Amino acid sequence: MRIRFSLWTLLLLIMLAALGLAWQRIRSQNVRLEVDIAAMRRIARELRVEDPTQIAIVARKPTMPGELIHDIYIPPTPSGHKIFVALEGILGHPPGTPSHPAPNATAELTPGKHAIDIQHNQSRDAEGVTENEIVILVDGAPVIEMHRPEDWVPSGGWSSMGSYNESKSFSPDEPLDIHRRRFHKPTSPNSSRSMPNSEPANGILVWIEPAST
Repeated sequence: MRIRFSLWTLLLLIMLAALGLAWQRIRSQNVRLEVDIAAMRRIARELRVEDPTQIAIVARKPTMPGELIHDIYIPPTPSGHKIFVALEGILGHPPGTPSHPAPNATAELTPGKHAIDIQHNQSRDAEGVTENEIVILVDGAPVIEMHRPEDWVPSGGWSSMGSYNESKSFSPDEPLDIHRRRFHKPTSPNSSRSMPNSEPANGILVWIEPAST
């Protein structure tokens, strides 16, 4: 038995096939566009506030060695927020241990968009003694400034945890690390080891949390 199709049936089948091919082509293009947009966001590192009730943060691409600047949005909350800085007793993130030591300094952080610049500079005085200067700037103005002696840095290396190469959002009710740097411990004049997560280390830990906590 020969199956016959009317002209309209054939045209309908051709149209459906064309629509299917077009949909598949558009879908493939959308996937490629999503990949391209994600790559461009990583390059641009633009702060995106998708929810005004959440904290948003992104790290700027450094323009010089050692530059560490974050763009951040702080939502308005009843308690407000503060910046906390610790330079000693810094842990990693092992389970069951506190992740934030007692801060060495704090500063108020008002709601809105801000640029937080973390600077660690070393200088020598006339007698050749090295001093470490740690400065936290908000929108270009220093809000925290601390000094540590030369032996505060036990070696020339460190490890850092946390990276915001893309804009990310977080709850305003929980502490949020901006930067966690832990110095390595020297084992010989020519080598050093990274500190275990559970072992306190010197470094630079900058985080924000509600002011009332």
